[in-house]
Amino acid sequence: MPDNNNGWTERRKKQQACAIRRWKPWEKSTGPQSQVGKKKTSMNALKEGHRAASAKEIVTALRYHRAFLKHMTDSLKADEVEARARNKLMENRMKSKD
Repeated sequence: MPDNNNGWTERRKKQQACAIRRWKPWEKSTGPQSQVGKKKTSMNALKEGHRAASAKEIVTALRYHRAFLKHMTDSLKADEVEARARNKLMENRMKSKD
């Protein structure tokens, strides 16, 4: 009687597992040979593996960090412009008093 595994019964799963152990496809695998294939498979862990979620969290954190730094830089530049304007105004007042 099939369970909810797309027709894979317990017996069929055990038979498949035994067959795979006999075939040992991992011993015949050579992996990607071309540079394009190597580059593509090097990203598998980030897309599908155990590091995918943490990598996304890091990227998100870096984006927030970058946005915060931009905000702080813009704020400091605005403060600097304001300070220059204030200094210029003070200089002009001092010159007009003389």
